[in-house]
Amino acid sequence: MYPVSEAFLSAVQENTRRYYWTGKITTKAGVVHEFSEKEIVKGSGYISAQCCGSTEIELGTVYTAEMGIILFSEIDRYTLEEDVDNIYVQSDNLPVAYASNNVNSTANTARGSLNQTESKALDNGYKFVWEFTPSQGSRSYTKYGEFLDGQDGYWYGFSNEENSSGDATMLWVKISKTDYSIEEGSWTLSNAYLMEVGERATDSSYPERICRCCMRNSYLYVPAYNKKGIYKINVSNPADVTLIEFGFTSGGKPLCESGTCELYLTLIGDLIIGADFQILADDTVIKTKGSQRLNHAATPLFQYKHFLLGWGQLRK
Repeated sequence: MYPVSEAFLSAVQENTRRYYWTGKITTKAGVVHEFSEKEIVKGSGYISAQCCGSTEIELGTVYTAEMGIILFSEIDRYTLEEDVDNIYVQSDNLPVAYASNNVNSTANTARGSLNQTESKALDNGYKFVWEFTPSQGSRSYTKYGEFLDGQDGYWYGFSNEENSSGDATMLWVKISKTDYSIEEGSWTLSNAYLMEVGERATDSSYPERICRCCMRNSYLYVPAYNKKGIYKINVSNPADVTLIEFGFTSGGKPLCESGTCELYLTLIGDLIIGADFQILADDTVIKTKGSQRLNHAATPLFQYKHFLLGWGQLRK
């Protein structure tokens, strides 16, 4: 034990955190008035009906409560006709997820997990990192889906579930490579019987990806559910859907020989290649033997000079 001064004992018992409130008032006319703790009347702040039992707002807490203050400000109060859209969150813009103060081991898909390794104290504050798996924090998530390069200035994402009858439903997203703006929506494809465009899984000990589609000249190609053809869908006009008949039943095998990641279709130049068929630029189908396949292809192939490149998978 070492002797310490009274000043030290007093200092270590002082508060180590500083809390202060800031905010803004947005008027109906669009004028924004910002304020800080210097403009709040001392002792006027209150918190009630809070969502947790703590008496203070804890670091990292996602907080919901009724709060009130009195401002001492030079703002003309008669000009403060408040924008009602800034009082409460609108019902069409409610949160879809929330952070947790520990690792989420429950079935609650709206709850994220605190990354206890990357969350830490910094020299000038704190850093909190929360993680959300693909099934967490998204209202429209489905494990079925694939992203493709449209080669037209956009990336495209598609998601569906296989259907052997009725109409097919396809969710889509379109992302600009220039400004990253996003468009999204859903198609109903009448009497189209599709396989899943792809699947993703991260809930096992190794990642899995299955890709069953490709794009060519602004058309999405998806194998038919019965393996006897392939659907050609115009991504700019989903009413333009054509079933290209194979004239035979495909084996429905991936281009790779083995592994947890499977690639069923890929585009090389203007040639679509499947395990036992090829589709020429004019949509003519050529049947191939399909006896030679890649070992561990996990992603669509792309061409660089005279090489074809793609990511593979190696399991020990």
